[in-house]
Amino acid sequence: MSANDLNSTPLWTATVTPFYRDGRIDLNSLEGLLRRQEKARNGVVLLGSTGEALALDFEEQKSVVEKASSLNLSIPLLVGVPGFRLPAVLEWLDFCETQGVQGYLMPTPLYAKPGPVGQRQWFETLLGRVKKPCMLYNIPSRTGQELFIDALTPLKDHPNLWALKEASGSVDKCRLYHKALPKLALYSGDDSLTYDLVPAGCRGLVSVASNVWPSQMRAFVDRCLKQDMSEEERTPWHRACDVLFTVSNPIPTKALLHHKGPTETPVLRPPLSHEELPSLDGLLEADGFMSAKEV
Repeated sequence: MSANDLNSTPLWTATVTPFYRDGRIDLNSLEGLLRRQEKARNGVVLLGSTGEALALDFEEQKSVVEKASSLNLSIPLLVGVPGFRLPAVLEWLDFCETQGVQGYLMPTPLYAKPGPVGQRQWFETLLGRVKKPCMLYNIPSRTGQELFIDALTPLKDHPNLWALKEASGSVDKCRLYHKALPKLALYSGDDSLTYDLVPAGCRGLVSVASNVWPSQMRAFVDRCLKQDMSEEERTPWHRACDVLFTVSNPIPTKALLHHKGPTETPVLRPPLSHEELPSLDGLLEADGFMSAKEV
């Protein structure tokens, strides 16, 4: 699948990884979650931060990708490329290249906080290892370092560099990326900022909220792209999405999925815990609003 084909998908769901009570991956619930995204025509991102990728060992990560690939879904699949040890990341990419996935989500390396040279060398190596389109990922709140424009510009003509997920929370930063790399497909990494980021160059969203509300968020993104919502209309949507971030993602999302039924448990892997969430009240209020918008 080419980058042009992937560009026809405006909403990508950063999918949770469901677990049984004993901590094993619940592949049956995972299939159900992916089928819900297929019905809503949303693309899927497996094993991002929402999918707790770094809490899984290599074999568990493989099982998630193998399960998703075996379903022959009619929607495209991206796979997260977690980690900061280059040999392990390259081994992961070599495995994923054998699977039925259409591309990759590549965050800046974690913890080490490399500068522009280190970032460029890292991404150049990863992009050269694969034959599928890649979405780079700027999320300094998790990685500890922003994705430098000076690291991106030397890679702008790389055939595998397709897109950028921008999750810094800054509209101005999105504008700068778009100005420096106008051919790069930009996607919002913040559900609540999507409307504001469209004029800054974004063409879609990589969403957490669509785990719970697949069709509703697809409709919301379509309207964001048309820029036909007033601030008064947008406000309750933003409030509903923001409730999913009252404690660390994906704790609220998993709690609400469990309450609504698509997953058997709200269990997360340490160091995250569903017990961090003091109450479901805000989530249920948001769900009431979203359920009324079901399409």
